[in-house]
Amino acid sequence: MFFDLEFMKEFTGNIGNLMGSNCEILIHDFEGDLDHTIIHIVNGHVSGREVGDPPSTLYFETIKDVEKSKLELKDYYSTTDDGRILRCTTTLLCDRSGRPRAAVCVNMDITDIIKTADLMKEKIGASYEGHHSIGTEKYITNVNTMLDNALAELEISFGKPGSEMNKEERSEAIARLDEYGMFAISKAHVKVCEFFGISKFTLYNHLDSIRGK
Repeated sequence: MFFDLEFMKEFTGNIGNLMGSNCEILIHDFEGDLDHTIIHIVNGHVSGREVGDPPSTLYFETIKDVEKSKLELKDYYSTTDDGRILRCTTTLLCDRSGRPRAAVCVNMDITDIIKTADLMKEKIGASYEGHHSIGTEKYITNVNTMLDNALAELEISFGKPGSEMNKEERSEAIARLDEYGMFAISKAHVKVCEFFGISKFTLYNHLDSIRGK
């Protein structure tokens, strides 16, 4: 393994105890199957995840540009599907070639803190300055669900099933999936080919064209 897992488990556990039950800390291992990257988690109830679950959608969206991702992931806010606000930081652990091999993520549920701050500002008359947010980061327990959601969003966006899209529409849709990092998911090409009603050869031709190969 790229790092000392037992040390990291003890370290993250201590941080979790220090910060309290609203602070989730987890370790991802990217050396194997991206369908199951979480190898340790403290206070998993914050995002509803557990050991064996995949990374959030944010990983697939940012991992193409590692150096940019390191900056964006230092300190950011996210909103869960049920409306809770998290302040987050993610540290990528890279090998000498710069490839991410693991990550340590800290997600602090600050919903109650913000509500209290809003109430105090209301009482003293101060205006609220909104926080910077990356939007809704989806915490998933199955990467296939994420891919299914992405395909469903394409149908809504284009107003038709994938099998009825013309070549230009299909190329744009595949480009979006590539931008979202969906092809990092194991066997994603199988489901994508079924969605568009195309062969694997046709799909890879689209991807080569999109990526400028």
